[in-house]
Amino acid sequence: MIEAGLIQPPLALEVEYKGHHLKGKIESDGRVSHGGKKYRSSSAAAGMARLGIIGASPGRKFPQTNGWIFWKYRDEAGQLKELDFLRQRYLREKKV
Repeated sequence: MIEAGLIQPPLALEVEYKGHHLKGKIESDGRVSHGGKKYRSSSAAAGMARLGIIGASPGRKFPQTNGWIFWKYRDEAGQLKELDFLRQRYLREKKV
């Protein structure tokens, strides 16, 4: 999505989760950062963000989380949208 021009890194991500305002960022290398660490996927970053709030289930390192719908970004008009909005747009444009 970076190469297609849909994301201009760094792209700030945020979410309100159980009374906590969490922040992340899509970096120029495509990884997602949160809490000073970089993750290979938005889902891993989202799981680690949730870990500090709700903990993990037995046998898991962090809560399983869909980062595409967990993280939100602000569009050109300042509206919060799920990251999945950009992914769906990318998939539509890729088919054309």
